[in-house]
Amino acid sequence: MGRHTVTKSKHVGRTSWPRESTVYERYMDEQGVPVHRPGFGVRDVRDVALGQWDRLGVRGAFIELEGLLGFQGIHLIEVDAGDRTRPERHVFEEFALVVEGRGTLQVGTSPDALSDIVEWQPGSVVTLPLNAWHAFEASGGPALILFTSNAPLIMQLFQSRAGFIFDNSWSFTDRYTPGAGFFEPVELTTDPNSGRAVYPGGFLRDAVSLELPFDGQRGEGYRHVELFMRGTFSNGFVAEYPQGGYSKTHSHGSGPVLICLKGAGYTLAWPRSAGTRPWESGQADQIVRVNYEAGGIVSAAPGGGDWFHAHFGASEIPMRVLAHLGATPLRVAGKPGDLFVDTNQDIREGGTTIGYADEDPMIRTIFKGELEKHGVPFGMPDHIYE
Repeated sequence: MGRHTVTKSKHVGRTSWPRESTVYERYMDEQGVPVHRPGFGVRDVRDVALGQWDRLGVRGAFIELEGLLGFQGIHLIEVDAGDRTRPERHVFEEFALVVEGRGTLQVGTSPDALSDIVEWQPGSVVTLPLNAWHAFEASGGPALILFTSNAPLIMQLFQSRAGFIFDNSWSFTDRYTPGAGFFEPVELTTDPNSGRAVYPGGFLRDAVSLELPFDGQRGEGYRHVELFMRGTFSNGFVAEYPQGGYSKTHSHGSGPVLICLKGAGYTLAWPRSAGTRPWESGQADQIVRVNYEAGGIVSAAPGGGDWFHAHFGASEIPMRVLAHLGATPLRVAGKPGDLFVDTNQDIREGGTTIGYADEDPMIRTIFKGELEKHGVPFGMPDHIYE
């Protein structure tokens, strides 16, 4: 065994080196399909190049957005009409959004016993039961399906992909039992803590046309439903900004992926070190902008919670988004019973949201300019800026 020798140096070893690939990054490279690193977002995932994915028997690709910090993985698959993915199971949670096409999801306790059948269409959202066998079959035309998951965290934690993550015989019967109604539609409920609307079912047939109740927490005229789908840790929400409206600027932990369901718009983001008014303080060069339309995705909160960001609907119709929050860290600060202050609370009151009256005026100027390009009237009332 070697040993370090005592020298007059201030330290031994190195203090910088090239970052190694994570377990999930090595997994992506092994799959033989394109791995796209487009920065903070993609305007429309329909434009993403795909390759043959032998493990699943369909075409697919990975998308690794900047700013997710390893909290979440994203991949796409394209299933031709009449084809089906090879059945698989895995010990990580996964959301699926149908971007295009129709077909069925088949789920069960073995690859030969996929007894639960779910019919999906464009806009369908499903949470896949943990470690249950499943396959997607397209009908009537090719289907494009976008997946988000906490696979990067699970793979980094357990390492053993072949023996544990993709070939684990354990059945999580407390979470899923075939024929027990996991995918049955349910009514909206109310979160006992936040008081916001919640959809608790495992399958949402059409997130694009789902009636959303008024919420208002994220902005003027904002509508919102939380997705706590069958108790999954990786939850999300469906939200809509009114025509000519935009969100309050806010910050929270990295990991969430925002997917545009209808309309079009953009996201602005910048480090908190640039302050709440980066244009006024001469730090506009630190602002990142991502444009998207229906089918586009964006890393909603880059920078480990140290970035402000805001979302802007700039089209003739309201902009609707689906957010998958991924493995957002559990809220364990303090002790049970301590007051939890949500990010939607105004920054003046202990939250991390900048009120409209306190935002940089350039935000409104840019937004009005975008609306003019599309002939859309500015829809925000004057009183919210007072």
